[in-house]
Amino acid sequence: MSEERKALINRVYSEAYQAGELGVLDEAYTDGYIRHQPPVPSVEGLGAYKQFIQDTRSAYTDLEFNIQEIIVQGDCSATRLILRGKHTGQAPTILTPPTGKEIEMAGCIVSHWEGDRIAVDWVYNDYLGLVQQFGIYPPPGMFA
Repeated sequence: MSEERKALINRVYSEAYQAGELGVLDEAYTDGYIRHQPPVPSVEGLGAYKQFIQDTRSAYTDLEFNIQEIIVQGDCSATRLILRGKHTGQAPTILTPPTGKEIEMAGCIVSHWEGDRIAVDWVYNDYLGLVQQFGIYPPPGMFA
């Protein structure tokens, strides 16, 4: 089952996020899906998640997700990835005007599965690194 879950996670990022084909989400997530992504508000429901993906795709042109690693154990999985794109629109997570800058952000998603679908995600992204790429405080090197 772990190989099937890995394949489905890969499809979500290649089909939904990169290609905008949201049908795979109906296979991958429960109707009551919840996405926790501190410090931004949670996304609740599959319809809201579809909108979140559309908004993300609108905010970053040439959006690309490179999955670095997927670990599946029991009814949990962890996916480590890198997002790349050009910030050309209003992102649903960072409320800053488009900067036109090429960005790269590392992230990790811990998923909780119900059967063959994801019911809850906990998403941890490097938002500090992202806003630094936007040119927003705190300046790079402040914590070094």
